[in-house]
Amino acid sequence: MGHVISLYFFISFIGSILRASFPWPPPWASIVWAWLIIIIGSLQYLANGTRPDISFSVSKLTRYTSCPDKIHWGALDRVLRYMKGTVSLAIYYGRFPTVLEGYSGTSWIAKNSESNGCSGYVFTLGGGAVSWKSAKQTLIIQSTFEVELCALDTIGNEAEWLYGLLSKLSIVSQPLPPIVVRCDSQTTIAKWFKPEGTIAEIKS
Repeated sequence: MGHVISLYFFISFIGSILRASFPWPPPWASIVWAWLIIIIGSLQYLANGTRPDISFSVSKLTRYTSCPDKIHWGALDRVLRYMKGTVSLAIYYGRFPTVLEGYSGTSWIAKNSESNGCSGYVFTLGGGAVSWKSAKQTLIIQSTFEVELCALDTIGNEAEWLYGLLSKLSIVSQPLPPIVVRCDSQTTIAKWFKPEGTIAEIKS
């Protein structure tokens, strides 16, 4: 964590240079891009290990490592500034609640140039996050409903794996209660439980 925070000053320095009247890409772009990849890789390590709160931002930044622009340096600067201000935050686990809960979320804009949505999930146990992910979907999406279904399919696979893992741990009371998965789309929930409706199968 300290290593990543120390890079904040370097990013701020590069950002101040880029805000000047330099042409883009600058002559020393290859060096800057190499540092960009290193810093984003460090942030990705933190996002996968202990910082689910930056998973979405880091996932977006990883898409532009091959050809970054000034706007991406600005976004990276904001992420590092956020990390610097929240360095004391941590994940704490308690004895309750003992029920594994999952939360699914999506991000997709119909008029956006990208036809792929972004989905994410987080599972909590004992009041703390135990599993999380934010990634771009691999399917071409045509509606918000399809985005939500793909996200629920992803979180369902993870829920099944976590259930099998917890069922083998002696420290968890058996039998395990059902896993609660929450979706924030009322439209998707209504269509899913609509008796006369039909659900098309979507392979993710």
